[in-house]
Amino acid sequence: MATTFVLLNKEAKGIVPLYIRIQHPEPKINIRVKTDLSVPAEKWRLDRNGAAWANYAKSESGAHVNTKMEQIRNAVDSRLKEGQALTSDDVKKICNEIIYREEREEQFRQEEAKRRAEEEAKRMTFSKYIDLYVKDIFSGARQTERGNNFAHGTAKTFRESMTVWKTFQEETHTSYDFNDIDITVYFKYTEWMKNRQYSINTIGKHIAHLKGILHSAESEGYNQSQKYKDKRFKGTRIEVDSIYLTKEDLEKFCAVDLSKMPVGYQPAGA
Repeated sequence: MATTFVLLNKEAKGIVPLYIRIQHPEPKINIRVKTDLSVPAEKWRLDRNGAAWANYAKSESGAHVNTKMEQIRNAVDSRLKEGQALTSDDVKKICNEIIYREEREEQFRQEEAKRRAEEEAKRMTFSKYIDLYVKDIFSGARQTERGNNFAHGTAKTFRESMTVWKTFQEETHTSYDFNDIDITVYFKYTEWMKNRQYSINTIGKHIAHLKGILHSAESEGYNQSQKYKDKRFKGTRIEVDSIYLTKEDLEKFCAVDLSKMPVGYQPAGA
């Protein structure tokens, strides 16, 4: 059994292709197949068991050829030992599989990376859902449970809350997806807002809006996580003493003719 590499023309010069020569008694094989490996003819004619070829084999191109030759020879010899009657096409296939292995693997990695990128682009993330949600409540594409458009003021407060949430992510250098938002994130978010002097009621409003959007995403099949339903994940609110005038009170004040009041007049208790 003999598996060797040869030049087609021993007198050739320059860069020439290598051929693989296979001779085997049983099964009887005597074929010569052109490979896609090439070498400088003058380097090949050096003694490949001596120092000259060894030095060439240390170069980048020489090492590549030497490694591929050894891999091809091992693959062919393994098939022969198993008793396979290799044809020229079989050997050509073995050569190409080994010679272009790295190229195929790199192509596969690139295709996989492209596929994952395309899948990620199609996947609904929490950040994408927020943008869609806010856009839809302003346009009227998303309505209240009663089928009415969101009031402009309500839409604005949702947008403001989501702007605060995005700022939190930017300043903490973290992007949270649906499954990431748990009680730990809740504590981080509320602590972050407290450090920026948000009032308790404002923090509660932003948490309520965050939970509302998470719930909406869940109902639409995008959010598979139940972590935001932790009983501690809630917006706290406190009652404040607010003195305000009704619309009727304001109209009465506006109707008063102040031009008849004496100069310097002050209401009692002022």
